[in-house]
Amino acid sequence: MASEKKTSPWVYVGLGCAGTVVLIIVVGVGAIFMLQRWTKSVERTMNDPVARTERAMELLGCQELPESYNAMLGLDIPFVAEIAILTDREPDSHGKIEEFGERAFIYLKMSRLLGKKAKQDFMDFIEGKKKNPDIFVQSNIRIDGHELLKRGEMDLDGPTVTYAVHRGDVQVEGHETGGLATIMLIECPEDSQPRFGVWLGRDPSEDEPLEGVDLTGTTADESAMREFLGHFSFCGA
Repeated sequence: MASEKKTSPWVYVGLGCAGTVVLIIVVGVGAIFMLQRWTKSVERTMNDPVARTERAMELLGCQELPESYNAMLGLDIPFVAEIAILTDREPDSHGKIEEFGERAFIYLKMSRLLGKKAKQDFMDFIEGKKKNPDIFVQSNIRIDGHELLKRGEMDLDGPTVTYAVHRGDVQVEGHETGGLATIMLIECPEDSQPRFGVWLGRDPSEDEPLEGVDLTGTTADESAMREFLGHFSFCGA
C-alpha cells in the first residue's frame, strides 16, 4: 500500500504568514476607516459653533460657560486625551482666533493609559525640575515661565488642585500670549485620570516686580481661581 503523502510543515507556516498578512491588512483598513470617520467628526464639530460649544461644556462638566468666555476647541483624541480651550475672543466659524485676549483656559483630561506618566512629568514641572511638561509639548502648548510667582494646593468641592503661577509667555497652536499663567493638576477622588489646566490672564504689573503688586481678581488670585473653577464639574465629566 502506497504511503500517504504528508503535507510539508512549510505549507502551514505559509498559511499562518498569509493569515497574519490578511489580518494586518484588515486591521490597517479598519484603522484608516476609523481615522477618516474621526477626522470628519472633528471637522464637523469645529465648523459648527454650537456643536463646538456643547462639546467643550460636556468635557468641562458645565451647563454654560463662564461669562465672556467662548469655546475655541472641544476635542477627543482616542486613547490619548480630551481637550477643551476657552478664550475671551470670539472664534470664527472654524474655531480660529488671530490671538488670545486677556483670558483663556486650556483643559486636558488624560487617558488612564498615559495618566500616571503624565502626572509625574507634570509634578516635575510644578516642582521646578523641568521647563515644560511633555504632555503640553505633545499638545502643542509651550510655557516659557520667566518668573515663578507662587505654588499652592486647594480643595474644591470634589477635586484637589495643585497649582503653580508663572509670569511669562505661553504658546498654544501657534498663538503666543504673555502675562500670568496658572498651571494646574486637577485630581478627582477615586479616579486615576489626571486633568490638567492652564488659566491665562493679564499681568497687571507687566514691567514691574511682582512684589507688592495687587493681584486680586487675576489668575494668580486663589479666590478668583476658586470662583472660575467652580463653574466646572471636572469629576463628573
